[in-house]
Amino acid sequence: MESVITILKAWQLHPLADHFTVAILTVAVLVDLIALLFATRQWLRYMAATLMIMGALAAAFSYLSGLAEAQRLGEAVSGPAQDVLLRHAWYGQYLTYAFIVLAVWRLGLQAFNFLAGSRATYTIVAVTAVVVLFWQMHLGGVLLYTYGVGTQLMGVAMAPAPTASESPAPGATFPASPTPAMPVAVETATSTVTPTPTPTATTTTAPSPAPATPSPTSTPTATPSAAAAPSANL
Repeated sequence: MESVITILKAWQLHPLADHFTVAILTVAVLVDLIALLFATRQWLRYMAATLMIMGALAAAFSYLSGLAEAQRLGEAVSGPAQDVLLRHAWYGQYLTYAFIVLAVWRLGLQAFNFLAGSRATYTIVAVTAVVVLFWQMHLGGVLLYTYGVGTQLMGVAMAPAPTASESPAPGATFPASPTPAMPVAVETATSTVTPTPTPTATTTTAPSPAPATPSPTSTPTATPSAAAAPSANL
């Protein structure tokens, strides 16, 4: 067992095994449901039984590869991611047991007539097991895409976020984080403006009156007085 787990650690086959297991078990149950509608098609029943047996073997391999991944990660998973990982592993373990039992049950239905009366019960249990399998795969997706378990982002995703009460130590310097430049789209509205002619005020200057021409001054004529007139008695 230890050698098998060591090989599985090196190849990291758990994601491949999980996807194959889910696909083959889902198809096995679907073929059985179709066989209920076409009771005369016996080859559908044989196909469903074969697929269920192969799915049970794939579930066992998926469980072993999951154990290898859990040992490889070790103490790297903590906090909420560890709780999800434990639930994922718990469902994986008991679903493996359930599908092994279903494979044996399905083989008995196909080989022995006395189990034919339990076909409806088997179908209900098989459908329920596949639904739980989908939930278990959902938990695996949470581990990968939310917490980055098994990837290089695992340490960043599970690192505790700094609280507001934490104050930096005196003299501590922090590198300035670059601020991404946000492109700003500037739209320039181009409008055609028709210039409106500005009315020009025409000022009519009235002619100023011509300066008045002074009238010629009449030369006064001196009238000789009587004293200056020659006396008549010379």
